[in-house]
Amino acid sequence: MTESQSRVLLTTEAIIICAPLTVLLLVRELPAQIRQLLQTPEPEALGIFASGLFMLAALLCLWRLIVTFTVHGSAALRRVSAHVWALVALAAALALRMAVHYGPAAVIHRSWLNGFAWGLPFAVPLLHVCLERWLRGEREPAALRRRASRT
Repeated sequence: MTESQSRVLLTTEAIIICAPLTVLLLVRELPAQIRQLLQTPEPEALGIFASGLFMLAALLCLWRLIVTFTVHGSAALRRVSAHVWALVALAAALALRMAVHYGPAAVIHRSWLNGFAWGLPFAVPLLHVCLERWLRGEREPAALRRRASRT
């Protein structure tokens, strides 16, 4: 798959998966968490709100990665801060951990762990961006070196 085809695919993933879920998180979930925190100021409500804010920060970082690749290509992904990559990777790890270990219990009982479930659908575009950075990014310098050696 060429990089331009990959950009189109990632844009499609962003439109179909990321955009609706980000809007839902911003418009429905976080305001509901704020209302819950104001009505019952207990540690569990604060934990739920904090996990929601963490996932929002991670989703914004993922959007930054998606836009960077879509607009500037795979070479630009190497210039993105390691902090952005670390935050997104931590959120993905927490989402997967929550899904595997706490999934059935968290659905029955509202918990601060539920906030990390927002990261599960974003695993598809995150995996795509990661593969673009590490696989295509490794091939690009070799291609550039060959071009430079021909001149």
